[in-house]
Amino acid sequence: MKKNIIIISSISVLLLIFLSYFGYYIFLLKDEFPLYMQKLPSITKREAGKRMSLEINMYSWNKDNCEISYCLLNSCDNKISLPCGKMIKNTFQEKGIYTLSLNFEKYPLFPLSKTYLKNWEVTREEDIKEVISRENYLNGVIEVLKNHSLRQGYACLIPREGDTVDEWLCDEENSFNNDYLKSIYLTYELGTKLKNETLLSYVKDEIDYLNKNREEILKKGIIYPEAYILKLIDIGLNEGYKEIIDNFVVTNTQKQVIEDHDFMPLVSINSEIYSKSYSEIVRYGDYHKIFEEYKESELSNYYSNELIREYNVSEYVLYGLCTVGYSLSDSKTFKYVKEKLEDSIREGEEVLILDGVPELLMCDKYAKLMKSEIVGVDGIIKNAVNKASFEMDGNGFIITASTSCPGEEEICSHILLNYRLVDNLMYLLYE
Repeated sequence: MKKNIIIISSISVLLLIFLSYFGYYIFLLKDEFPLYMQKLPSITKREAGKRMSLEINMYSWNKDNCEISYCLLNSCDNKISLPCGKMIKNTFQEKGIYTLSLNFEKYPLFPLSKTYLKNWEVTREEDIKEVISRENYLNGVIEVLKNHSLRQGYACLIPREGDTVDEWLCDEENSFNNDYLKSIYLTYELGTKLKNETLLSYVKDEIDYLNKNREEILKKGIIYPEAYILKLIDIGLNEGYKEIIDNFVVTNTQKQVIEDHDFMPLVSINSEIYSKSYSEIVRYGDYHKIFEEYKESELSNYYSNELIREYNVSEYVLYGLCTVGYSLSDSKTFKYVKEKLEDSIREGEEVLILDGVPELLMCDKYAKLMKSEIVGVDGIIKNAVNKASFEMDGNGFIITASTSCPGEEEICSHILLNYRLVDNLMYLLYE
C-alpha cells in the first residue's frame, strides 16, 4: 500500500513537472521570429524560423541601445532596437546601403517550433544595386493585371506574407475614382505606344465591365466629375457616363492666384509623398487639363481655381508645383521651379521632391512643355525610381512606403508598402 502511494506520488510529481514544462513552453516562452517579423516591413526576406534579412539605407546607429535608424524606399523615419549582447558584427560607418540580418534557433530541450534570436549583424553592401530595366517594370505591370483586374490592381497593399503578386491586397471596393480611370487610360496609352496587345486586352476587358455595369455604377452617387470619362469615351466607354460630368454643379468661381510659399522651409523627406493635399493637387490638375482639352470651359476654370487654392493651403513650396505649373501651362512658375529644383539637385538637399517619382516625372513634362530643361532632373528621376523599386520573381515594381501607428504605440514602426499602378505607368511612358 505504502509502495503504491509512493508510486502514485512519483507519477504525480513527474506529471506536474511535465505539465509545468509544457505550460512554460506554451504560455511563457516567446516565439521571437514572428515578433521580429512584425517590427520589420513585409519585403523582409525570411527563411521560416531560421533567418531574416532586409536591405536598408542606414543613416545612424546608437551604440548605447543598439537602435538602428534607416530609410526604406521613401520612408526615412524608421527605427529598430536590437539586443546589444547578441550583435556579432556591425560595419556601419557612414550613411549607405547595408544588410540587416537576424539569425534564430529553436529553444534547446523544447521539441516544437518556437525560436529565439540567436544573433544579428549589419554588413555593408559593397555591390552597387542593379538597376531594374524598363522591361522588368513592364512585366511587373502585366503581372499585376494578370492577377487583378484594373479596378482592383490600380491600388494594392503588399502584405507581410505577400511573396507573390496574387497575394497582394488590392482594391475590393471597385472605386470609381481618378486614380482608377487614369490607370485605365494610361494603360491604353502605353499599350498603344508599345503595340502591346496584352495591355490593350486588359483595357478592353475593363471598358466592357464598365459598360455592362453602367446603371449599377451610376447609382453609387459619384461625387466628382471624373474628367478621364471623356478620354475613355473616345476609346469605347458608354457615353451615358458623361452624365456624371453634366450633372455636376459648379459652386464657386472665385479667382485664385498662386501664393508665394518661398518663406516656408522645403518639405523634408520624412513627409508623406502621397498626402491628401498632394493627391488633391494631382486630381484637380488632371481635371483642369482634360476639361480644357475638351472645351468644357466652366469646369476647366473651376478646377484651375481649385488647383491653385489647394496648393495655396498646402505646406508645399516646391513639391506639387510642377503639377500646378504644368496643368496651367504657367511660364512664370516654371522659372521659379527650374531655379529651385536645380539648386536642390546641385546641393543634394534632402527634400521631399527629390524622392517623389510622379512629381519629378511631372517636372520633366513641365520642362518639355516650356521647351526647356531642368539640369540634372533625368539623373534624379533614375535615382528616385531606383530607391522606390523592388524586384520579385524578375519583375520590377515602383512602390511607396508609409508609416502607421497601430493602437497607442508611441513609436511608429509599422511600415505599409503601397503599389500604385499610375506611378509605374507614368514611368514607362516617360522618355
